[in-house]
Amino acid sequence: MYLVSLIRFFELLTKFGDQSFILPFALAVAAALWMGEARREARTWLLAIGMTLGVVLLLKLVFVPCGHLLPGWGLRSPSGHAAAGFAAFGGYAVLEAKLNRPAWQKWAILSAGFAFAALIAFSRLIVHAHSAPEVVLGSLVGLIAPAILLWQIKPQTKPAIANPLALAPLLPLALLLLFNGRALPIEQHITAFAVAMTRAWGFCI
Repeated sequence: MYLVSLIRFFELLTKFGDQSFILPFALAVAAALWMGEARREARTWLLAIGMTLGVVLLLKLVFVPCGHLLPGWGLRSPSGHAAAGFAAFGGYAVLEAKLNRPAWQKWAILSAGFAFAALIAFSRLIVHAHSAPEVVLGSLVGLIAPAILLWQIKPQTKPAIANPLALAPLLPLALLLLFNGRALPIEQHITAFAVAMTRAWGFCI
């Protein structure tokens, strides 16, 4: 009974790394920053998230058709959920930590954000969606976004940013509940495109 409950917990947790949650979350955070007159930060956030998801997409287009050429690596499709989790929640933690707050709160927020992302990545192993190397590679790619934000975002003192930024997760959470955690079929489309590309161009066969 305990094992079943644990598996169900990870099945729920893994939904937070799906694009049906991540994309609305990213847009909500950008809107919150924009409303707080942190427009440079909003653009940087969208660039960091977009760059991370773009790198994952490129890796999937390479490894889905060509991963079998590296049989000992266990890489057929880098985990997009792991990458999105670290990019979105790790990046969000960096944004929150950049606000004017005590040091212990900043460390607590960063720890919570990256721990949540790590649990999402680990959930991909529990639900047998990816191999360990695929999860590790996806997680490493996901660190691109927090690194960019840590480098580019300056500490914020504007009180107008704090409230909308704190409320930003409510929109995607509402969507998650509304659609009962239904996943977007992005993975299937990427796989189909990669296979079609391989057949058309005749490589990695």
